[in-house]
Amino acid sequence: MILCIQALNFFKGQKIKRKNGIIELRFQITLSCGCPTCAGGRFDASRFNVDVKIISDDGKIYKGKGIFTGNVSEFLAHVPVEFSGDANLEIYAVDKETGAAGRLFMPIKIE
Repeated sequence: MILCIQALNFFKGQKIKRKNGIIELRFQITLSCGCPTCAGGRFDASRFNVDVKIISDDGKIYKGKGIFTGNVSEFLAHVPVEFSGDANLEIYAVDKETGAAGRLFMPIKIE
């Protein structure tokens, strides 16, 4: 089973603003068939392990964890970063019970 990760408050090429040295990322995780993830459902979002990485142009890695917000399929991550400029974002999610997994990788700009 494949998990699909879709950006909600950031997009490829768009500048993401830091607030107090932290960027906030909101995204959805659903199944490839379009079924949602939710609390207590067949694909219970509380079982998901969601790792977020921001990789700067000089190779430094900034990490965060995605957490289920309680809204259907919605996750949130706060990642502390010490720079502005171009970077790559990677979000990797896996359902520990079923093995369903997905990955989002995209270039971003941090302001």
